[in-house]
Amino acid sequence: MNTRTKKHRTRSSGGRIILALGVASLVSLVVIADAHAIGRRRTPPPASAAPIGALEAIDAAGTVSGWALDPDDPGRALEVRLFVDGPAGGGGRVLASVRANRSRPDVNRATGHPGDHGFSFTVPGSLLGSNRELFAYAVDADGSGRVALLAGSPKAIAGSTAPPPPPPPSPDAAEIVSATIPASIGVGQRAPVSVVVRNTGQATWTRSDGFKLGAIDDSRGDAARLMPGGGVRVYLPRGARVAPGQTHTFAFEIEGPARSGTLRPAWRMVHEAVRWFGQRAEATVTVTAGAPPPPPSPRTLAPITTRGDRFHSGGQATFLTTDFLTAVRPGDDIIRFNTHCYLGMDASRRRRIREAMVREGYNSIYIYTLNQGDYRGASAGNVVTPYGSDASRFSMTPGSPNRARITEWQAALQELIDLGIRPVIWLAADDSPEIRRASLGDFNRYVDDMVQAFESLPILWVIGLEVDEYWSEGAVARRRAHLQSRTRHPVGVHLTTGESRNVNTPYKRGFDFVCLQLENGMDLSGYRADSRRLMTGDRPYIAAEFNVRDRGNDPTITDHSQAIGGAIRSTGRAAGLGNGAPRASSAPTPTPAPSPAPPPAGGVDQIDLSTVTWLHTDVSGWPRTSTITNVDITDARICIDHTERGQWPVRNINGTDLAGNPWVFVKRNGQWYAATYEWLRPGQHCKALGSNPPRVTVADQMGNHIKRAPLDSWRPRSGELVGFMVSTLARDGNRTVPKRSNVVTVRWP
Repeated sequence: MNTRTKKHRTRSSGGRIILALGVASLVSLVVIADAHAIGRRRTPPPASAAPIGALEAIDAAGTVSGWALDPDDPGRALEVRLFVDGPAGGGGRVLASVRANRSRPDVNRATGHPGDHGFSFTVPGSLLGSNRELFAYAVDADGSGRVALLAGSPKAIAGSTAPPPPPPPSPDAAEIVSATIPASIGVGQRAPVSVVVRNTGQATWTRSDGFKLGAIDDSRGDAARLMPGGGVRVYLPRGARVAPGQTHTFAFEIEGPARSGTLRPAWRMVHEAVRWFGQRAEATVTVTAGAPPPPPSPRTLAPITTRGDRFHSGGQATFLTTDFLTAVRPGDDIIRFNTHCYLGMDASRRRRIREAMVREGYNSIYIYTLNQGDYRGASAGNVVTPYGSDASRFSMTPGSPNRARITEWQAALQELIDLGIRPVIWLAADDSPEIRRASLGDFNRYVDDMVQAFESLPILWVIGLEVDEYWSEGAVARRRAHLQSRTRHPVGVHLTTGESRNVNTPYKRGFDFVCLQLENGMDLSGYRADSRRLMTGDRPYIAAEFNVRDRGNDPTITDHSQAIGGAIRSTGRAAGLGNGAPRASSAPTPTPAPSPAPPPAGGVDQIDLSTVTWLHTDVSGWPRTSTITNVDITDARICIDHTERGQWPVRNINGTDLAGNPWVFVKRNGQWYAATYEWLRPGQHCKALGSNPPRVTVADQMGNHIKRAPLDSWRPRSGELVGFMVSTLARDGNRTVPKRSNVVTVRWP
């Protein structure tokens, strides 16, 4: 993705911004702009662009409000000077100097610039009702001292000395019904927390609208110190709706930090990027010293290979999922949070991306090892280079990598691998002049440096992004041949839309897999048709880029991307998704109706277990200790995620460590039957039952895996209501401790 007009993207005319200014306490900010592809770049403003902004209102209480920003340096909070009795240089005197550093998401959306740009000031009471004029000026960020008069200036200071009317009730309000927080916890130990919150406001809470339970003070507070992985938010389940008057239970875990002591954690509802609201759930937690449990062994990923039109890892078909554009979800511009520039980011941004990857259940990540200009290059802090002493400056000197930086990168990749996330290393970025000009010899020496650094890790290689834009077919072939001669890992190529749609393009020759860039702006049937036509079955194909017309902070982009990803995956032709992998089934589902909140622990059984015929062990009386958070059914596998995943005891059976069984509940002739159909290894939640889908699917194999009549011949139908559960070992007489999850019902896709 780059600043140049590309043959596969729509050229857009320049947008314009109209500011509708009035005397209301909050004026409307109306933006009329053509849609832009996220991969496109705006034409940068002139070097001498003046600050912009507006003096919006002075209310009855004397509160001045407005905004200001410098297009040349949008990340800086500008100084705003307020003058009375005349303009600057025209007899006016300075009343105050304030900073435009308040959050204004409407300004961000309208201008396309990040940062906080709102300002507010309360004039002295002696001026209220005087009708004296107030002028507002923004000071240029370049240090020249130049000022720009803000739109809407001047305004009369009206108002009165009477107290202002009470503010209108907020649409966001909440009360804490109950909070179960342990009074003490050992170093390294985990304990459950349950916070029951009632919606006392006017808005319905949903995950897509940004309603969450947040750790007070974010990463600086005691709550974040207790939350595993440094998380600061507890999310609503997908599809959950908490209407006014309803309650919801946020169930999560805390973990004792490395040092003992006393902590005072607190959690509160947050409407992300809008406001914190409601009562606080808080407690005093004593962290006790003692021998911490042994650290978990690092998760290892088996090397990945290509077989037919699928990837395989550890003997099982592997469907690669990631989201390099919208992983952090709405509210964060993809220019700052795209995963491609992960190695060039600071620790905070890397953590945000890791948390998002784990939260969304992705199993791979796209990462540059060399980037000079893509994603606005140095201006966005996205320089990535293994060379040179200054990590913020691009350097390409093959054969002399910065050893300290390579060591840091190796640790960063291993951290991802330990979380079950496989790095896909993209060796060349778009819009990087030095990469374009590099000779074949220099590029091959750079490849040798990267292979030496990362070959021991379970990775995949992509020769570059949109390589058909800056290398000839022959140049690509020579670079591919050199890389394949050096590595045992699969090597892929990424192409623009034009070459992606050419199924016989020479650019694909010899590569182990292909990353396609699909046409932008089609409906779901168009994406399905393209997937069936372009993914020819001669090797694995990844739908690596689609739905990039919107901006990363558009609140609909993630959901739209996931809908497209579901449509592509439902065809059975893709071997992976790079920009919008759905966690739920690809089949369309109706919008769920509001439902009562689950109990604090263990979830709720959606089938009356007293009426069930058990084909394997009757576990209806086992303690319900875990809650299912997601069920994902595709042609190739079934995934059941739950809150105690990875925490159940392990038993070695015939040389394999096993921790549990997944269960299926099927109604035949009015009677529910329950049976296990597989084994679960420690921490495992997905079982691949389909072989070479969609020709042999999970539905084809279910009866063969159950092996008990009357379900040994069962083949689920699309739309059939089916129940799922997980338990500790409960098949063939094998046992550890009795534990199970709740039972949830879903429609078979």
